[in-house]
Amino acid sequence: MTEVAFVDSCFFKHFAAGDGLAIFDQLFPGGALTGGCVFAELSVKHAPALVGRLTIQSTSSADLLNAIADIQLHHRALSTADAELLYLAKTYNGILYTDELPLHNACNAHGVPCRRSLGLLREMAAQGVISPTEASAFLHRVLAINPPRRLPPALVAEILEEWESM
Repeated sequence: MTEVAFVDSCFFKHFAAGDGLAIFDQLFPGGALTGGCVFAELSVKHAPALVGRLTIQSTSSADLLNAIADIQLHHRALSTADAELLYLAKTYNGILYTDELPLHNACNAHGVPCRRSLGLLREMAAQGVISPTEASAFLHRVLAINPPRRLPPALVAEILEEWESM
């Protein structure tokens, strides 16, 4: 069975930097899904990179609006885009890829599987899909554009050390 992958804007922005799109394409060879709010947010700056990589998954607007309101009532830290993604991933039995802790926590609370870019990079390096040098360079670019407020510093240090020893 093919995995149904939903990607948030932060996650995609990490891969849109530098040669990260090649890594994104290896992770999601058929592309990934996202919500209309995320797509609109990304399209302003990353329009060329979106083509063939992200597809908008939608559902009935009444169902969606009610679900977003309900999710945000219980998870106040979530943006409308995050609540939409959580709803879509749950509705379509998908896995949500996010580096945002509030969304990760909400996924756990709703039983929606979620993954972080660090874990994916770690797996890819361990499996030889990308080299530890490529993974390390990618992670350093991510840290340069997005300070580690979304990525746990202790885990980042542990993974970088692991890659340097490979």
